[in-house]
Amino acid sequence: MRMKNWSLCGAMAFVILAMSARAQEMPINERILRVESDHFIVLYQESLAERVPALVRECETARAVLAPIFRWAPREKVQVLFHDGWDEHNGWAYTYPRPRLSFFAAGPSPSGIYEPGGYLRSTIWHEYTHVLMIDAKYGFGDLLGRLFGRFLPEVGDPVSTLIALWAIPPGMTAPNWYLEGSAIWSETEFTRQGRGRQSLPDMVMRMAVVDGRALDPRQWELAHPEWPYSDAAYLWGARAMQYAQEQSSGKEERNVI
Repeated sequence: MRMKNWSLCGAMAFVILAMSARAQEMPINERILRVESDHFIVLYQESLAERVPALVRECETARAVLAPIFRWAPREKVQVLFHDGWDEHNGWAYTYPRPRLSFFAAGPSPSGIYEPGGYLRSTIWHEYTHVLMIDAKYGFGDLLGRLFGRFLPEVGDPVSTLIALWAIPPGMTAPNWYLEGSAIWSETEFTRQGRGRQSLPDMVMRMAVVDGRALDPRQWELAHPEWPYSDAAYLWGARAMQYAQEQSSGKEERNVI
């Protein structure tokens, strides 16, 4: 039990350090503005103001579509950081100490995984799916969340550790391929730029099968040490979710995925 306590505390410490590092994403040499919608609070660089209305609309659209499918939506407004501090497009999602999305405004490189077009729209759907999956709590865990909110256990305190174990969202312990595959399903289902319909990921998968190097499900991880490295979780996870969708396409409820 003591080892489990220290393991949980170590994981929580890693989350805190990750949040501290990402807190530096917003630049300090430009004015930061704020706008609110029904379900989002957007903080953005002044130079990106023209792009913010479209970003807010897309966030609200993603929530309206995805929340019923995943049967969850954060109770508080999701914070969105929109900035131009990186030279490459990307996005992040995390839920402690509050749900937050972070989007880099730069465009993708020509050799990247994004095809030309509405790459930001695709990233919004992808990252908001992550928020829904790693924030959702049900049953007794949801009750504890309502009573105690989002909290981290105190080192050496068995009571707070036990509550944290009961209240932790199931999605935070889900395998990488499930989280990334579900997010790719969302971006593919509801945007035109989703990786589930792109030729490059399809080629990587087909060649792995042709070469007899199809990965075992235990290898579908972000830390996979061989080709295709971290993309293993994305590519194979996306195919698994696509298969799940095809198998359930005849059912009335789409959220069986």
